[in-house]
Amino acid sequence: MPITTANLVERCRRRLLERGDTIDADLESFIGDALADLGTVAATDPDPRVRAYAQADANFAMVAGAAPLVAAPQVIREHILRITHPTHGVLQPAGTVSYLDAEKSGLYFWWAIENDTVFGRFGDGVTFPDDATIVVRHSFTPTLANLHAQLENDLINILIGLAQAGGGVQPTPQQQAPAAGTTT
Repeated sequence: MPITTANLVERCRRRLLERGDTIDADLESFIGDALADLGTVAATDPDPRVRAYAQADANFAMVAGAAPLVAAPQVIREHILRITHPTHGVLQPAGTVSYLDAEKSGLYFWWAIENDTVFGRFGDGVTFPDDATIVVRHSFTPTLANLHAQLENDLINILIGLAQAGGGVQPTPQQQAPAAGTTT
């Protein structure tokens, strides 16, 4: 069952209270940024099981060597893992579109992203892959609806961190250091 906004906020508040902190922030206002951060954190985690919690396959139509990704706002462009073409197999990452136009190994089709579009070329730098639906394996920015339960604690930690950075979490008076020149 997906975590709800109310449940997430309550779990953050409980964790803060357990630590003895108070919260002035509207935690809900930080959820979008926390989810975006979580997608990147999961995508770069050294544990492949954690990375898998925020990975998915998406299908895109590639026509004349171009496949727009604009209909996929959750795809983290910097963390595309693999692109598979039904005829040509796995395309090789080229890095940049200008590199696609350069001649390189003629054994493979290559891909690069520019302006939210995947571009593909054969090693000769000229020939496009056949028009087809490509499968893009990517890391994504989770939503509360598709958040894997194993990532919930990470989301809570990120959300609390964002609220602290925004000045919305305050230590209780007992936790604050005494002011200069005062004694306790």
